[in-house]
Amino acid sequence: MKSVRFFLSLASFLSFVAFAVALPFCLSVFLSSCALEPAESSSAYVRQKENDGETENGKGESGGEKSSSDEKNGEVSVDSGAEKSEVEDDDEIGADWTIAVYMAADNSLEPDAINDINEMERVFVPAGMNVLVLFDRAEGYDASNDNWTDTRLFLIKYDADDSNRIVSKRLSSVELGLSENEETELDMSGKSTLSAFLSFARKNYTADKYALVVWGHGTGWRNSGSFDARAFAVDGGGGSSSYMTISSMRQAIESGMGDDKLSFLGFDTCFGCCLESAFEFRNLAEYMAGSPSIEPQSGWDYCGFFGGLDSDASVVTGENMCESALNQFRNQYDKCAACAFCTLDLSQCGLAVEVFNGFSAEAAARITSYEKRDAYLSMLKEKCVSYSAGTPGDCFADSLDFVRNACLYDDSLFECGKKVGDAYSLFVKDSWSALSESGTCSPGVFVAVKKSEGVFSNHPSEYVSGNTSAEVSQFVSFASSYVPTKRKTGSFLDKLFYTTFDN
Repeated sequence: MKSVRFFLSLASFLSFVAFAVALPFCLSVFLSSCALEPAESSSAYVRQKENDGETENGKGESGGEKSSSDEKNGEVSVDSGAEKSEVEDDDEIGADWTIAVYMAADNSLEPDAINDINEMERVFVPAGMNVLVLFDRAEGYDASNDNWTDTRLFLIKYDADDSNRIVSKRLSSVELGLSENEETELDMSGKSTLSAFLSFARKNYTADKYALVVWGHGTGWRNSGSFDARAFAVDGGGGSSSYMTISSMRQAIESGMGDDKLSFLGFDTCFGCCLESAFEFRNLAEYMAGSPSIEPQSGWDYCGFFGGLDSDASVVTGENMCESALNQFRNQYDKCAACAFCTLDLSQCGLAVEVFNGFSAEAAARITSYEKRDAYLSMLKEKCVSYSAGTPGDCFADSLDFVRNACLYDDSLFECGKKVGDAYSLFVKDSWSALSESGTCSPGVFVAVKKSEGVFSNHPSEYVSGNTSAEVSQFVSFASSYVPTKRKTGSFLDKLFYTTFDN
C-alpha cells in the first residue's frame, strides 16, 4: 500500500515542507492542465454525459434532460414472492463470486459497450466466478449484432473464435421482467432496475462474494439546473436523458443486496471515485475503485481486469479486484495526461471524511479577510491538482492535495492536516495518476462550477447543507464545515464564495 502520510514531522513547518517534497502526493511541478482552471479536453474522448444536449461525438439529442422517476415506463419492481428465473445446470450455482455489470449504454457509449462485452468473452474468467451483464443498447450508434436496441441480460461465456459478435448466453429474469425470446426496454436510470438486477443475481447466482461494476456515463456535479446531483447510469431512451443520483443508487443497492454486502464496487465512468460517492456507499461495499477524473471513452480493459485475477476464484478478494482494476487502467492509459485511478477501503471512509470536515472548519476559521480568501482561491486554482472535463464545467480538487497545499500556505493547520494524512493512509489503498510526478492521487471533492474565465456560478441546490431534498447526498448532509450552507454560516465554501468581509 502506498502511504499518503504527508504530516509525519512536527519539528517545524520548514522541515515539513522539505519532507513533503519526497512524499507521494507532493507535486514538484504545477501542470496547468491539472489546475482548478481546467484544460480543454476533447468531448469525444471522455465518458462525460452530454452537456446542454450535445454528445461526445457532436450528435445532439432531442428532448430535455430529466431526473429518474419510478413512474417512468420501463422501470421494474422487485417482487420478493416471484418465481425464480430459470438457470441451466451448466451455470455456476453456489459460486465463489458473482459479478454484476450494470451497463447503461442507451447513449453514445453503445459501441464501447459492445467492445467491452467482447473483451469479457475473450478472456477465461476464473473458475467459480459468474459474470452477469445487464446491457441496454441505443439507436443510431452501432448496427452490429443484428442492431437490436432493447435491454438484455447475459451470462458471459468464453468466445473460442474471438469473434466480434456477442456469444454469451441470454437469460430470462422474472425480477427484471425480461425474456430471452422477447424485446423489452428497461430504464437503466431507475433505481428499481438496479435493485431488481442485484436481486436476480443473488437469488439465481448465489455466491460467497458479490461485486457490482457501474458502467457508463458519470457526470459529476452538473452546471445544468436539471443535473444538480451526481449522476450515473444515464439512459437516453425515448429521445431524452434520465439519470440516477448517488442517493438513488445507494437506495437501489441497499434494496437489491438485502443482508449481503458487496465485496467490490467499481465505477467504469468519469468522476466515479470522489469523496461524495465514496461516503455514500461506505456501508454497502468493502472496497471501491474508479477514476476521480475524466475517463477515456473506451473505459476499462476487461481482458486485463479479469486476466489479472487468480485463476481460482475462491482465493480472490475485494482487495485483489482493486489491484487488478488499477493495473489494467494504468497499463492502458499510462500516456494519458488527464487520467487517474483510486482504490479505496470503504471501512476507513467515515474517519477520512470526518477529519477532512474538521480540517475544513479549521481552514474556514482562518479566512477572515478578502486577502486571505483570495489567497485560498489562488492556491486552489494554481497549485492543487484538480479534475475537470473542461470549461464551462465542474471543478473537483484532489482532496488530499488540497489539504497539503493549505498546510503549505498556513503552517498553523499542520496538526489538523496530519490527522487527515494519517486517515488517508488507511483510506486510499492504492492509486495512480498521470497528472503528477509522484504518480498518485486521492478522491476528488467538488469545489465549484466554473462557467467561464474567472466566473463561478452558485453551487447547485443539492450541494448545499440544510437542503431537505431526498436526493441530497450523505456527504453534503454530514460535511457541513466544507460544503456551502443554506444560511451561509461560515463553512469553507461559504467563506470562499458567499461571505462578505469588513476588509
